[in-house]
Amino acid sequence: MRCPRNPALNTPAPDEPGAVPKGLESFYSQEVSWYPCGDTGGIQKTDEQGKFSCATVTVPMDYNNPDGKTIQVAVKKRAADGESRGSLFINPGGPGGSGISLVEAVGKSFSKDLLAGYDVVGFDPRGVGSSTPITCQDAKPAEEASAEQPQEESSFENWAQGYMDEVSKLEKQCREHLSRVCWITWGYCFGGADLTFSGRSRREDLELSRHVPWH
Repeated sequence: MRCPRNPALNTPAPDEPGAVPKGLESFYSQEVSWYPCGDTGGIQKTDEQGKFSCATVTVPMDYNNPDGKTIQVAVKKRAADGESRGSLFINPGGPGGSGISLVEAVGKSFSKDLLAGYDVVGFDPRGVGSSTPITCQDAKPAEEASAEQPQEESSFENWAQGYMDEVSKLEKQCREHLSRVCWITWGYCFGGADLTFSGRSRREDLELSRHVPWH
């Protein structure tokens, strides 16, 4: 199955550096509030403020249709050890890498000078970790199907066939679903020689997160 080329790749860039792309004004002006979260464990809220703070940013599912469905991108910040001179946003790479996990580990991987002078901010790309996940419509997850044990009145062969039917249904629905939305959500498609990667949506999410008013 061929994946469609993302028409958003043809969207012109802003005329001036720092300009808000047309149609995204409401996203860039949203107010996002930090809340305390733990040193590990993702973006779960804690009672006391420590080194880390978390938030979620609302972004369009499809940047070519900003009035359509929206999703959430999870963000986590490690405060500077000294007086902060600004924020350093880091991209986990991948595809599939978690920036939340990455920022939790910067204390062991970044220099003391950098950590003393800058807040470090990581994000989970769309579809990854604590951000809005990818779903495959109403197919039963394979782990749920495997948890169903054979019944006394049913042979093992019949149970195994039922399990494989559920797995096949999940695979089919995911393949059909991802062929429509994977290029919007992640910027690439799966399968065969038609594998492509643009990263456009992830870059837009990062750029938007850098510019929203933080509180």
